[in-house]
Amino acid sequence: MSDPRLEKAFDLIRAAFKDHGESAVKEFIAGLQVQTGTPSGDLLSKPVTRHPSSEKSPRAPAGSARVLCKRVLGEAGNNGMTVMKIQEKASGEYERMLSTSAIRNELSVGERLNPPLYRQVGGVWYSSEFAPAGMRIVS
Repeated sequence: MSDPRLEKAFDLIRAAFKDHGESAVKEFIAGLQVQTGTPSGDLLSKPVTRHPSSEKSPRAPAGSARVLCKRVLGEAGNNGMTVMKIQEKASGEYERMLSTSAIRNELSVGERLNPPLYRQVGGVWYSSEFAPAGMRIVS
């Protein structure tokens, strides 16, 4: 259920680009700007802006939270760990980049996997192989 007017406009743009390349598209957009009252050049010359802090905060590579959680909970064994304790055990540049929310997210995702990687019992996280039996699991 598409609008035939949009299809016609897209066909015109495709034809213009095919026949005359980028200059035709610029002319077409300039014509649209005149019709809509948009200042000339705004659609093509405006640079893409980013949030000021986007370049300043590097992120840990994907999978870093899983590596940290599996390592720390495996070392903790039957003792288990809270999220804050897991974060304190981070070693290496990438693990120290992880936020508390990234660790919580990994634990939550890992708990829902089949079979689960982690289990939470009474606010303490365990590797699923070391989780105490007979206690109510809190999720």
